Amino acid sequence: MFRSIPAIATQFQRLKPPRPEIFDLAHIIRRRLFYMGLLAGHVPSALCLWWSISYDIPTGNSEKKMILQCLADDMQLISLGAKVITLAHAVKVDAVGDVTAAREWFDKLEDEDLAEFDLLWKKRVEYMFAVDERKAMITTLKGLTMFSMPVIIHTMQQLLDYSKDDSLKIQIYLYLQSLSPKYTLTGVAQMYEKMGDRMMAREYHEIGGRLGNKDSQRWMVGYLEKKKAEALFKKSALDRELFAWRMLGNIAPEEIPKIDDSRHGVV
Repeated sequence: MFRSIPAIATQFQRLKPPRPEIFDLAHIIRRRLFYMGLLAGHVPSALCLWWSISYDIPTGNSEKKMILQCLADDMQLISLGAKVITLAHAVKVDAVGDVTAAREWFDKLEDEDLAEFDLLWKKRVEYMFAVDERKAMITTLKGLTMFSMPVIIHTMQQLLDYSKDDSLKIQIYLYLQSLSPKYTLTGVAQMYEKMGDRMMAREYHEIGGRLGNKDSQRWMVGYLEKKKAEALFKKSALDRELFAWRMLGNIAPEEIPKIDDSRHGVV
């Protein structure tokens, strides 16, 4: 079987991460090898192919039927051990859309090593979303030791989009911020703004701005200008802070527009 490079190998051991195109190429090669196994009736290959392609297209629907046909021989499954039997049953009920039964079968795999079945592991985590979002997040993070970074990031992104728990969404975003440059501290600040927590938004905008994010720098200037306009005391301190942020972001103070009164006979 073929395993991906675990995310932990590049995230925490200071190894150079493979370029995205390397992951894409590896995915294509793995699919071709597993497809050859599927044609030969190799059950583990069939399991590894599950949800590796969309089943909404004719090619995917044809492959789906081949996988289920490969898993139909119960006697062959018995010879492959309990883990493969459980995975096969989970796939069969997932194929017919039986969410409750699929979740029950996937739950039986909690203590199993699924490093060779990354897509089935991902499907198992997705079934957790509706039951225990926090457990789904923790399970995904534990996957850093076994699965590739794209699999981990995509699963976390799905959970971020699915969750309605604001505090959990912040936590997920912070983890994503440590895994992908797409997610920034400024993004965390914007999430706090949507929640109406300007104090926490300021904390993260300040860190993001000092790290060079231009959006956070502009936000800090606007925030301090408003605070200065509303302040009754300590305006000099706010002036100094505002000046420092303008210098940091190279942001000139907004000029007050001059009214041309000559048309009214005023010189």
